[in-house]
Amino acid sequence: MLRIDYTSDRGRGVFAGTFIPAGTILEEAPVIVVPPEQLATIKETILFEYFFQWRVDGREACAICLGNGSLYNHSSNQPNARYVRLYDALKIRFIAVRDIHPGEEILTNYNGDAECRRPLWFEDTQRDPISARCTRAS
Repeated sequence: MLRIDYTSDRGRGVFAGTFIPAGTILEEAPVIVVPPEQLATIKETILFEYFFQWRVDGREACAICLGNGSLYNHSSNQPNARYVRLYDALKIRFIAVRDIHPGEEILTNYNGDAECRRPLWFEDTQRDPISARCTRAS
């Protein structure tokens, strides 16, 4: 159903191998939680480019998502998937938010909310500068 390939401008990405209807769970990827006291160390490595924000006992931590999880690229204007952190299960669930056609790259909004336009830690050339709405912090 999913395949890894290279994009013309973002490196590796995850692509649909077949038609995926809206609402389909694409993947439940396990995570490795990096505890809060090791967060600064992760920010000094290449893993900084791939981690998800996480919470441990109410404190900021991070998680490295296995499977395809850390390879989904970002889109703030046209994400076709979203993710949900499953803290108790130590997983992240990726879900299609609209029909995805074969060969189409699967994109999530890294803010965690498909409607959120808050600036990211890198320049988002697809970002709509007029809208910065977010329903929740990531």
